[in-house]
Amino acid sequence: MEHLGKYRLLKRLAMGGMAEILLARQKGAQGFEKLVVVKRILPHLAENPEFVTMFLDEARLAAQLNHPGIVQIFDLGHDGGSQYFIAMEYVHGENLRAVQRRLSKKQRHLPVEMVARIIARAAEALHYAHTKKDRKGKPLNIVHRDVSPQNILVSYEGQVKVVDFGIAKAASQMRETRTGVLKGKYAYMSPEQIEGMPLDGRSDEFALAVVAWELLTGQRLYHRDSEVQTLRAIGNEPPPPPRTLRPEIPEDLEAIVLKALAKERDDRFPDCAAFQHQLEAWLAATGALVTPQRIGEMLAELFPERVEAWQEIAEEIEGEGSWGSKLFEDRSELFGDGTPSHTGASRPGAVPSPPERSEPSLSVLELPTAASPSAPAGAPAQRRFGPGAYAALAAGLFLGIGLLVVLLVRGLSAPPASPPAILEVRSRPPGARVYVDGRLLEERTPLAESIERGSHQSEVRVEAPG
Repeated sequence: MEHLGKYRLLKRLAMGGMAEILLARQKGAQGFEKLVVVKRILPHLAENPEFVTMFLDEARLAAQLNHPGIVQIFDLGHDGGSQYFIAMEYVHGENLRAVQRRLSKKQRHLPVEMVARIIARAAEALHYAHTKKDRKGKPLNIVHRDVSPQNILVSYEGQVKVVDFGIAKAASQMRETRTGVLKGKYAYMSPEQIEGMPLDGRSDEFALAVVAWELLTGQRLYHRDSEVQTLRAIGNEPPPPPRTLRPEIPEDLEAIVLKALAKERDDRFPDCAAFQHQLEAWLAATGALVTPQRIGEMLAELFPERVEAWQEIAEEIEGEGSWGSKLFEDRSELFGDGTPSHTGASRPGAVPSPPERSEPSLSVLELPTAASPSAPAGAPAQRRFGPGAYAALAAGLFLGIGLLVVLLVRGLSAPPASPPAILEVRSRPPGARVYVDGRLLEERTPLAESIERGSHQSEVRVEAPG
């Protein structure tokens, strides 16, 4: 069996284009044993200084967060060479995307009081991160920036945990994200995030409200056929009242969610704590009792095969007296952008979820900011963009005459059997040349090109005449 420092690797839980997630055992004195999850950089990225820095930033940042609603980081290490890893809390549960899919398959909805409880718990954890201070009492100003169903985990014990602070932004980070770089899953971004504005906790509040809307209705809110349409919907389209899709949703609960979904952040709750308190007050007023036991029972009823599979593995462990090598079998599952979505992304014995169009997690290079050079001095920031602007946002490009844009497409890595990725590039003005790994494409912008997936990064270069 392979070891990473003091951790014995047991089973691959998930694998994506940037890192693999492994179940491991930590062993100590006097028979001490603990299950942990190890997140290890893949070899082809271990030599990439920028990615390694991002990975280390994640570990340092998440290690400062100690809250029952956030997956805990135990250790940061390396294999003696160039491969770094993070050891973190193992949580036996499912992410909310898996829960949504299973409910949809069974043509059911989550009880509204359970939605309120789960979202309130997630809001509490996010507020803790938003208000976290360093040892000197200085606010860290952490914003998660990737709140989504994939990154909210519900355990079989009924606990709710926010996971994957991999792209979280803290003011204290040594590595600053470039101005205008767009990170996160498009369908859960706040309007200010897609504009490239400075973010605070209300951006995460908006994303969490999108999750709440989708849990209540059983439908996607801003998921469209293309990234351009998704971004345009977030900026321009008011969210349909959940009661139009599910009439039994109480009006006062609907009002809470719609307030958190306001386009202008000043119209939302002042922070995630206020969002949480409103949900808790609603639960108290209704007299609904949603205990961890009830949430865990709901999860076990939805995923009986996964509970049974885990019990079989536990029995195998007990029977052998030690964890045998046959536990270390590849059960890789990809989620969304091609990377493991969290420490509980794949459970032993898990059934792969139905295919769904990927949620792109990275768009790159300069985006328009609130302080656009073309805006009059002192003019208020405008929330609404036209179709051309959203097209440019989706590609991460604004091209001027003679401007050369180079970007790395990080989300194209996947198993060889996966279908090709689609690279969509639009520019202003149109007619720009596009090179992929040095090869000039026949078409000019706007274009959509199939790109073969693999274990490499692809370089995309866009040139405008002159």
